[in-house]
Amino acid sequence: MRRLPPLNAVHYFEITASCGSIREAARELCISPSAVSHQIAKLEQFLDCALFHRVNGRLLLSDAGKKYLGHVKRAFSQIESATWDAYENRKSEQLVIASPPSFSSLWLLPNLSDFLRDTPQLNIKLIDKLTIADCENDVDCGIEYRFNTVHDRFSEKLFNDDIVPLASPGMVKSCRLDSMDRLRGLTLIVTERRFFSWKAILSQYNWLDTCRVISVKYTHQALSAAVHGHGVALANRHNSEELVRKGHLQIPFSIDFDRSKAPSYYFSCKNKDIYTPKVNQFYLWLKNTLKAR
Repeated sequence: MRRLPPLNAVHYFEITASCGSIREAARELCISPSAVSHQIAKLEQFLDCALFHRVNGRLLLSDAGKKYLGHVKRAFSQIESATWDAYENRKSEQLVIASPPSFSSLWLLPNLSDFLRDTPQLNIKLIDKLTIADCENDVDCGIEYRFNTVHDRFSEKLFNDDIVPLASPGMVKSCRLDSMDRLRGLTLIVTERRFFSWKAILSQYNWLDTCRVISVKYTHQALSAAVHGHGVALANRHNSEELVRKGHLQIPFSIDFDRSKAPSYYFSCKNKDIYTPKVNQFYLWLKNTLKAR
């Protein structure tokens, strides 16, 4: 149980310290000076130290009073901020979702319209994370990109990391991109930290060093470069489906690799959170939308 001082007395102390006298504090609080003095004495008794020195009819903060006032002001500021936050969100809830940034920008946000329409009471907050391992207490749920399922939380595989090559229609046509061999001498767009990279996929080809490389941090940057005809990118089929559907990119050929060794995308949350309405609603929408596509 918390050992808190009389909070009314703490409030009177802060006002008195700001005003510099009992009488002025009483005037601001619309109470009698004796009531203010009583509360200050009550707080000093609780703390077992003097908060003020009385000098020529004025109150001066003691060293202990100065230190205590700093803590009190910060605490009241936090309470005020929390109060306004609660007031502004009194009619709505917030769903905090962790997600790999490329999945958020390339798949989740383009497909979110139906979920937003069906949940007008929900505010949505997206956080860029590959997994929720280090932010589990700060989010409601997450789409994780990792190798194996985990057993310390609810976790269900959504889809495999099905990697495909992607290039603009103009590049596919002009370079006659219909096989891996056609990549020779072309520009390859590389996403940092991708498990299956061009280097790994083309390791058996002795002409790999003839290819120019554009290296970017995120998949959505790689796809943007590909859309503009700067080279051939690698990306997950789901993440690129909208750009392919709109005709901005094409999948010119298939890639053979051991998909069992690839990472996958998982929906995850704390075990108890899967039963909360907002998380369960998002989970079901996500599964149904992926299945429909």
